[in-house]
Amino acid sequence: MTTWGVEAVMLSAGTNVEWLRDDLGIIATAAESHDVASRCETTDGVVYVPALLGLGTPRWDYGARGTLLGLTRGSERPQIVRAVLEGVAQ
Repeated sequence: MTTWGVEAVMLSAGTNVEWLRDDLGIIATAAESHDVASRCETTDGVVYVPALLGLGTPRWDYGARGTLLGLTRGSERPQIVRAVLEGVAQ
């Protein structure tokens, strides 16, 4: 069963990719995120809530936090990058 959380106002779409690049060092460039995410077909259960600067819907909540869920010992760089991109896109 798929459950969706709809975010009508994305407060930090680009910031999430910058976080992967600048803070975590998982990617060297923003453009590389596509290539890395393409190395896997799915996130293998890794899910990302892109709320690094809070959430805008259904009401403004700047205290909300981003969340990375579903990690296992088998989770690798491609699954994490893909989860972040999917989190922003969805």
